[in-house]
Amino acid sequence: AHDPRRLDEAATLDIPAVLSGHTHGGQIVLPGVGAIARRNFPVLAGLGSRGNTSMFVSRGIGTVYVPVRINCPPEVAIVTLKRKSEI
Repeated sequence: AHDPRRLDEAATLDIPAVLSGHTHGGQIVLPGVGAIARRNFPVLAGLGSRGNTSMFVSRGIGTVYVPVRINCPPEVAIVTLKRKSEI
């Protein structure tokens, strides 16, 4: 799912794992305030979950609107998926 706002929909459908991006990790993260985009997304970066659904959101390497990232380094994630029985 490109947009992590699909987390609730995926949880309703009982989808076990979702990979996402779109948020650029918040792109601009202000000290003491955090990411301005935080209020719009259930997960900005990293792992989040709802019910039986886990979602990983990559910060990615790009930007949107303004060509700058503040306190939000770019990331290329390597994700290894395993069956629950292997964990």
